[in-house]
Amino acid sequence: MYEELALLYTSDEILKKQVIITTINAEENDFLDRDVLGFPWLKLFPAHSKDATVLYYGPWTVQGMAEFIRDNGTNKAMPKIPLADAAGAEEL
Repeated sequence: MYEELALLYTSDEILKKQVIITTINAEENDFLDRDVLGFPWLKLFPAHSKDATVLYYGPWTVQGMAEFIRDNGTNKAMPKIPLADAAGAEEL
C-alpha cells in the first residue's frame, strides 16, 4: 500500500517535489520514537516543522492516507486517485 501511495506522488512532477513517501525498519535502525504502538504505521513530518510530527490513525487505504497527507501536510498536496468501477477507472 505504501508503494501505491508513493507511486501516486512520484508520478506527478509537482507532487513529487512536495511529498516524500519512504519506509524505515524501526527494528534494524536506531529509532528514538516511542509513540509507535504497532506496525505498520504512518507518521507525517510536515515541511518546515519536522518536530511537529503527526501519527495517522485513519483507515489503511490509499485514499485515507492521501487525505491525511493533504489535511496535515504543509503543502496540502493531493494526488488524483483512480477508482475502479464497472465502466472503467475514474479519478477523484
